[in-house]
Amino acid sequence: MSDGDWAHLATAVRAAIAQRYNTQAEFLRESGITNKTLQLILDGKPVSDRTRRRLERALDWSAFTADHIAQGGTLATTVTKDDGTTEIHEPVGPPREYWRLHPDARAAVDTIIRQLPTIDPSSSQT
Repeated sequence: MSDGDWAHLATAVRAAIAQRYNTQAEFLRESGITNKTLQLILDGKPVSDRTRRRLERALDWSAFTADHIAQGGTLATTVTKDDGTTEIHEPVGPPREYWRLHPDARAAVDTIIRQLPTIDPSSSQT
């Protein structure tokens, strides 16, 4: 994913690291991301799919949440239904079994998922 609002992702990552970790060093140890790569993220620069998946695991985000945020999304979306009630929709991704796949298989799954049409939760029928 080369296009995206990487500054938007940087803001979300900064907030999530501050909320979840005592220090950036703790985050770096947990994530396996290098300090140089973290600085790229925090500077709003694009990073690889593999780095975004590591970021998501370390921040306990669903798969593809970083992509969702870089495309202008948020961690959670509040949807008001016709009856006035609200629902919170979080970005969802593949189940935990996804992470057990070989990296080449995950890359293939990533490619397939990106080709699927986006579904607007506010227009879904129950």
